[in-house]
Amino acid sequence: MKKILTLALALIIGIGANAFGAAGQINAKFELGAINNLYGHARLEADLTDGGVIIDNTDVTENLDTTAPMGFAFYGEYLYPIIKILKVGGGMGYSYQGNIPVRFGNTDVKDANNESLTYSANIFPVYLTVQFHPIPEVEGLFVKGNLGLALITSFAFSSPEIYNGYSKTLTSNMYYGISTGYEFASGFICELAFSAINYRVKYTDSNSRVFDDEGNLLDGLETSSRQTWHFSYRRIGLIAGFKF
Repeated sequence: MKKILTLALALIIGIGANAFGAAGQINAKFELGAINNLYGHARLEADLTDGGVIIDNTDVTENLDTTAPMGFAFYGEYLYPIIKILKVGGGMGYSYQGNIPVRFGNTDVKDANNESLTYSANIFPVYLTVQFHPIPEVEGLFVKGNLGLALITSFAFSSPEIYNGYSKTLTSNMYYGISTGYEFASGFICELAFSAINYRVKYTDSNSRVFDDEGNLLDGLETSSRQTWHFSYRRIGLIAGFKF
């Protein structure tokens, strides 16, 4: 998926640059999140084995629903015109989400110090974009759609000790957005935008030995657990930028 998207993005930008030359435009944009929300779920799976045979297991899912702090993003785009009212291209950005509280339903998750558990992540959306100007007489007015991949490069909880001994796997997932805005003759751009960033984080602990209440090793018993966090970060934001 990542290779296909990267190849398609490079192909579109490259063909556009060669075919249209100076007709293409470069956009530099800044987005401020007005409404930021986190949805998703966390799934805990655990197995207890005796001599390699599963004798007990747990499978629990909790839904996430959190109002996130104000975030922001930077974007760089290249677009070129197919026809007078249609431009296509690609872009890449960086999305800052802040320290987001982890909340199941109406309950905040607490760490060992009874403080609210939060997380932070570095996300780089990479996307293809289509910009449509629906009213030819009003050249600056447009609607725009983005579709691509939310590349996650790092992820951390505010209390990392909760996953001591676990391996961590980051999985990038879909990024999409839609906006409407106006391009002024001076080059200034303003937009009202909605976007969604999706990604997954999995923690795995395999073959841990089991001890009784007095600390004695119980021969043959082992546990393995997997906790998978599915995140969907959604933002309604105001975008300001400039085209070159």
